[in-house]
Amino acid sequence: MRAQRLGNLQTVGLRGLAGKAISDKEFARRLYGGSACEEADLRQVAARIRGRDYSRSNLVSVLRTQNESWGCAPETGKALRRLEEGALCVMTGQQAGIFAGPLYTVYKALSAVAWARTLEELLGESVVPVFWIAGDDHDYEEVARVAFPARTGFSHHLELPRSLVSGAPSARVAELRFLAEIAKWADETVSLLPGGPGRDVVVGAIREAFTPGATPVDAFARLMVAWLGRHGIIFVNPADRRFKALLQPIFSRCSSDPVGFREAFVEQSSFVRAEGYVPQIVTAPEATLLFWDDESGNRRRVDFTPTQGFFWREGATVHTIPEFERIASVSPERISPNAAFRPVSGDSVFPTLVHVMGPGEIAYMAQVRALYDKARVPMPLVAGRAGFTVVPREIENWLQSRSLSIEEALQPLDVWRHTLAEREKCRSLGGRISETRRALDETYEKLEHEVRNALPGMDAAVLSARIKTQGLVNKLEAKLDQGFRRRVRETMRELERISSFVFPGGVPQERVYSAAPFVARYGEAFFADLLSQIRPFDPVHTCMWAESFGLDDLPVS
Repeated sequence: MRAQRLGNLQTVGLRGLAGKAISDKEFARRLYGGSACEEADLRQVAARIRGRDYSRSNLVSVLRTQNESWGCAPETGKALRRLEEGALCVMTGQQAGIFAGPLYTVYKALSAVAWARTLEELLGESVVPVFWIAGDDHDYEEVARVAFPARTGFSHHLELPRSLVSGAPSARVAELRFLAEIAKWADETVSLLPGGPGRDVVVGAIREAFTPGATPVDAFARLMVAWLGRHGIIFVNPADRRFKALLQPIFSRCSSDPVGFREAFVEQSSFVRAEGYVPQIVTAPEATLLFWDDESGNRRRVDFTPTQGFFWREGATVHTIPEFERIASVSPERISPNAAFRPVSGDSVFPTLVHVMGPGEIAYMAQVRALYDKARVPMPLVAGRAGFTVVPREIENWLQSRSLSIEEALQPLDVWRHTLAEREKCRSLGGRISETRRALDETYEKLEHEVRNALPGMDAAVLSARIKTQGLVNKLEAKLDQGFRRRVRETMRELERISSFVFPGGVPQERVYSAAPFVARYGEAFFADLLSQIRPFDPVHTCMWAESFGLDDLPVS
């Protein structure tokens, strides 16, 4: 694939608080404690990590069991040994979406690989990439939907029906299990994959991942291992009971001082607001940072008030602080952190130097900083993931035939349609309308001057005629604009198909489509091409000009 770096486009790149955090090093130091792009800041965090004890042997034992169950590559085994021997981590993560979720999930993982390699060279010490599979989340709708680009250029929207998985309605995703019908659903879905050198491998990986009795976390991990395992990524399922035992100390610390942790978070959120930004996470006044699996297996938010103690809305039992601490100690597998406390929990057991994140995650990490301080856990520096748009040959040819750039295509369809109409008008008429206006203005100015000399007082009539003439030209231009818009509307089907591929539904491609059809079409080289373009200290959006995607009936000229 041929790469074109586009820069931080507002529609697809980092902006707002996240953009400021990545681009402004002093701002990053103020809100996040440092910049991942500054060697001095990186070394400072590394020193704090080295000053803290981590239960590396126990951690690696759990991780090795998990990764081997997913068929990890030898490179992951090497990374686990390095972690046990003292390596630092670059952490990233995502929910366990079907077919590995949207493309940006893969971009996160590859960005973590690139960051680990760059930091290892820069700092002269071992750094390994880690992917946190957020299986503790209970938002099923968020993980059960994704899309494939169709051969017609439009989207196949895919959904894993809730009827194909067992588990309580609000159970954590890691606790759900595929039912027997999952195999048929997987077979029907793979029929939508395009042909290409990677199709057989992708089909085999999907069929192996979506088997009766497996969890969505297992399916996600097996696909990611099949696609990216050779890069030495360590995958972690934090919902695993053995792993939860490692988190028990941080859960106990949080439950021993629920008001203190909550007040720290609120205070830091106020600091973010004072900097001129809206806090990303807003919590209820009584909410703690923890969730609890009730007796029926549903995940419930744990609340706390000094007068009532710990409780959850759907339960009748109220616990004092010592009682809940005992629960956290005896049954840590039933406890899970909320979104704000999740990175703190993970970094209490991982020696994390850098977190690779998306814009929303970077934004809320500004609030989370206070929780790291409160928990006495070294806060990693934050880095932006890479972003890509893949454009196949047939769409590239179509854009070239209309003199359109990819930047113009990466915007909502109505804006793009207006741009194309203006481009057609320019190409057909050039600057004729402007030239006509200038010529008429020059003629009327001469006429007005001559009339003023020959017939004083009559120049007002010339001015009136000039205004009317300008109005007629404006009406003419409006009619011409309508004509060009009609011409563009005649190609609306083409526009919709192309927009559906590169900017589907008015959002970046990477937020809608799974990586599966792209790997099927382009093979394993797809990931190598992406990885080769990632520049950790320069997270711009990149267009990947690819070979044909086999889009049927897509006009190319």
